[in-house]
Amino acid sequence: MKYFKVLSLFLFLGCASSYSSNSIRTTGPTTSPNFNSDTVILDDGLEIPFSDCEEPKKPVEIVNGIYQIYSKVRYPMDAVSAGIQETIVHNVLIDETGKIFEIKLKEGSHPSLIEEAERVIKTAQFKPAICNGNTVKMHFPTTIRFVLQDN
Repeated sequence: MKYFKVLSLFLFLGCASSYSSNSIRTTGPTTSPNFNSDTVILDDGLEIPFSDCEEPKKPVEIVNGIYQIYSKVRYPMDAVSAGIQETIVHNVLIDETGKIFEIKLKEGSHPSLIEEAERVIKTAQFKPAICNGNTVKMHFPTTIRFVLQDN
């Protein structure tokens, strides 16, 4: 008999606040060089590597930790029935206030798995990144692995 579980692994330079679904842009697959996971966007629009930030600096953080997100992921039944296993990767841009500004799909093709991954990402609250002592926009990747297992 098969059972399923979702292995959720969020790879991030930090993560965190509430969001307004009307202000979040969700886009399809991209290989844009302007959406790097290790960069911050300064007030003047300049995009720099996080490593170039002066102290104090801090990456984006998920409020209440990653486990509050893990508990919300549900394996879509159509994917379970079809035996679909897939890793869904998004790049997420968190703004200076900790709100999700943009979500871009980097990897994944099954619509209901993509939809579930985006739904869970949108439920997270974030603390914004700090660079040179100021809050800044920052990119980070999220990866959610949907895996079916035999028991």
